[in-house]
Amino acid sequence: MTNKGLRALIVINAVLLMALSLLVFSPSPAEAQLGPGRGGDYIMVAGRTPQNTHNTIYIIDLNSGGMMAVEYSSKVRTASLKAVAYRDLNGDGGGGK
Repeated sequence: MTNKGLRALIVINAVLLMALSLLVFSPSPAEAQLGPGRGGDYIMVAGRTPQNTHNTIYIIDLNSGGMMAVEYSSKVRTASLKAVAYRDLNGDGGGGK
């Protein structure tokens, strides 16, 4: 192996080692700490409502047990979101987790 090839391998290994060390030792992103009762894990499901043809997004908060239906309407130039309904699923189902 020539000196030129050996130098190239050393430089490539040094760059890879630096990239690996940046990934391993970089700090994790900050996360906001929400107080009790302020949301948490969510499930979102898209669907249609029986009454109309608008798309609806159902958002369920797993911590509080609340479900919100949000209507999505897309037009040529604008799109809009409109809160349609809220439901307490814990109250409906007996409150068990």
